[in-house]
Amino acid sequence: MVFVTGDTHYPTDAGKLFAPQEGFPVETLQKTDYVIVLGDFGLFWRKRDNHNAINMRKIQELPYTLLFLDGNHENFDWLEEFPVIEKFGGKVQWCGKNILHLMRGEVYTIEEKRFFVCGGATSMDQEFRRPYVSWWPMENVTNEEKQNALDNLGKTEGVDFVLTHTCPTSVFTPMFERECLWDPTANFLDTIAERLPDVPWYFGHHHEDKDFGRYHALFERVLKIV
Repeated sequence: MVFVTGDTHYPTDAGKLFAPQEGFPVETLQKTDYVIVLGDFGLFWRKRDNHNAINMRKIQELPYTLLFLDGNHENFDWLEEFPVIEKFGGKVQWCGKNILHLMRGEVYTIEEKRFFVCGGATSMDQEFRRPYVSWWPMENVTNEEKQNALDNLGKTEGVDFVLTHTCPTSVFTPMFERECLWDPTANFLDTIAERLPDVPWYFGHHHEDKDFGRYHALFERVLKIV
């Protein structure tokens, strides 16, 4: 089975990874089941934090395999240190025994379904953060990552799901009924939305649980999609 959920900012909003809820029977899951955090995972944040080993052990004791997209609140310097391997038909980073980072612009086949993945977003609280301490300029997609995404989609005969951290710019205002801030990643996702019409789309970032047509914002919900 494959489940998706929103930001965990580990450990602040990570309780949903451990607690059963309707449709998410944690106690019966196995390593061949997957839970995907849609960015702002947060486990890899401060390398010198005394709680890192404890937090890592808790995650590795989970019965399932945890996959995550990068969001905007990530330590990208730390993430870059993890090895890149081939899995699910694309490139991933191996971050621990049962922890894999799904990389931007990749297309994966998991449980016979194809997933297009693209993390990244603009931090709305950037002015209150310190560069390379609590904010990293790598939070948004690069031109190289955009091209990688388009190239991978060009080689793929359709996808079943889109997983991102934020949503396309064109979707934000009608979905959340408020003004959309400038976000280069969200702007790029408009291009993806045009390339993949009607494909179910799941994202986090906005700390809300809401559905809008084919778009699904997740925060507290853990949804089974496969």
